[in-house]
Amino acid sequence: MSTYGKKAWGAYEMTRAAYEEQRAAEVQFSVWIEVKLHTTYQKGVYRLTVSSEPLLVQDYHLKHSVTVDWPNSSTQTFEALLYQQMHKLCRMLESASLDAQRQQAKLQRW
Repeated sequence: MSTYGKKAWGAYEMTRAAYEEQRAAEVQFSVWIEVKLHTTYQKGVYRLTVSSEPLLVQDYHLKHSVTVDWPNSSTQTFEALLYQQMHKLCRMLESASLDAQRQQAKLQRW
């Protein structure tokens, strides 16, 4: 049984899930994923940017980025927002990878 309260345990689980998404995507797609947190001109508002850089030059289609300000109009914790943005980036990488594979298969048919 956990000694954490529900809120603390939920925050830990969301942060860990975001980390696992990141590591899995870095291995699967050979990319470097970077998480940046910047202040904005609005007092108390931060900008979270999650971006991917391909390790190989020919994988330029895997360069993506998602950005969001926090806090915003949604009522979610920072940990949930981090997981959400990491999940979005990983799904973008999957989609780009599948598109590249389809394009390659189409070119091989010709």
